[in-house]
Amino acid sequence: MSQTNVTSTERAVLLTDDRANRVYIAGPMTGLPEFNFPAFHAMAAAMRAEGWHVENPAEHGHVEGAEWADYLRFDIGRLSTCEAMMLLPGWARSRGARLEVHIAKEIGMRLMFADGAEPVDHQEAA
Repeated sequence: MSQTNVTSTERAVLLTDDRANRVYIAGPMTGLPEFNFPAFHAMAAAMRAEGWHVENPAEHGHVEGAEWADYLRFDIGRLSTCEAMMLLPGWARSRGARLEVHIAKEIGMRLMFADGAEPVDHQEAA
């Protein structure tokens, strides 16, 4: 089998340099007022002001007919394009955020914590 070299604009696989300075925001949404979107948007604005490219799952808003798993499938794809994850307070009580953190840990993403966010070891107790 021959090996073909492709440039960064031709390939679908993102390498470490491609993910640099990209962050995914994770936190609770289900059952919270306004789905906790204000907290997500505030963190996204703060991180963008610091120069981050932000993947904010609150930006897709409410999609008519979408179920929890539909959102999570979409967001996992976005999460995988990032080098880091910012955790919001309450993340450890969120089934989706706990799954996202598990994935992030398994693929070696850097975890960051907003003020008041639970440490990752709290996940096992949740």
